[in-house]
Amino acid sequence: RRNHDWMFFWEIKSNMRREELAVLAEAGVRWVQPGIESLDTALLDLMKKGVSAMQNIQLLKWCGELSIFCGWNLLCGLPGETAASYQRMAEIIPKIHHLQPPSGGGRFQLHRFSPYFDHPENYGIRWAGAHPMFRYAFPVPESDLNELVYLHEFELASGAAVDTAPMEEASRRWRAAHHAGVTMTFTIDPDGSGSIEDGRRPHSPKRIYRLTPEESRLYVFL
Repeated sequence: RRNHDWMFFWEIKSNMRREELAVLAEAGVRWVQPGIESLDTALLDLMKKGVSAMQNIQLLKWCGELSIFCGWNLLCGLPGETAASYQRMAEIIPKIHHLQPPSGGGRFQLHRFSPYFDHPENYGIRWAGAHPMFRYAFPVPESDLNELVYLHEFELASGAAVDTAPMEEASRRWRAAHHAGVTMTFTIDPDGSGSIEDGRRPHSPKRIYRLTPEESRLYVFL
């Protein structure tokens, strides 16, 4: 109301309700960073995130509808993960090219205050002390350093890394498609009928799907 050109940024959980996001958007929040981390429910369960892949995708959709930029990351290298999780994500990603792709990604890290740090033996993790880089910043005994820092070294008991290449390539294509301006929109006409304009495939003609008033109501409900 005071005509200030402010942009607010919030870090949020990914299980927010749409009405909560709408309040943020109305208050001027234009950029959020949710703890999405993955689009596979099995991996989210491993992280004890308390959300499903569908909830994370739903949040991306709502952010798009409310013109909120969503910065998020994909994690890999989790203790107990399987290659099937990354194959599932590789199959899902082409269907959601119209949503905000991950800003980046990275390997699993061992952080203080996480369940992995508090109970490493439950996850097949061997704790190896504070990350070596902190020795250059804090010239204190190693025992004190281990109690001081947030990021720690570790080894996985399994030792074998799974193949994440399908997901990584799918994510690369997703970012390229988003950069090319792919979209998928839904429009309701005055008579209640609707149309879906599917432009999720870059450099390909958009597909138009016409819906009856009943189909449009069902689409909105879903």
